[in-house]
Amino acid sequence: MLLLKLTIVPIFIGLITLAGRKWGPTIAGLLGGLPVVGGPIIFFITLEQGVPFGIQTTVAGLGSCAALMFFSVTYCWACIQLHWTIAYIVAVAAWILSALVISQIHPPLPFLNHSP
Repeated sequence: MLLLKLTIVPIFIGLITLAGRKWGPTIAGLLGGLPVVGGPIIFFITLEQGVPFGIQTTVAGLGSCAALMFFSVTYCWACIQLHWTIAYIVAVAAWILSALVISQIHPPLPFLNHSP
């Protein structure tokens, strides 16, 4: 299991790199958008900690995606008006603030109370 954990993500990334070399950056970008890092991590967490923990981890992962979107939009906007270093600091602050707010939201999803 440890060997699988250590190799699956680098193998996926290597395959995406090879696909990009063969079919170009558009295909590599589309494949790079797949959850090749987070997906296996959540899969192994669910195997080791159980389905309820895995579900909560998945919901938290979705929240982190939203915080990343706040970072990206803020950085793009700030780069138009500010030096990139200041824009980066502003974007990181936006990420921290949005991550803190999102972490306090507990969606009423019925499957969060799933018990095996």
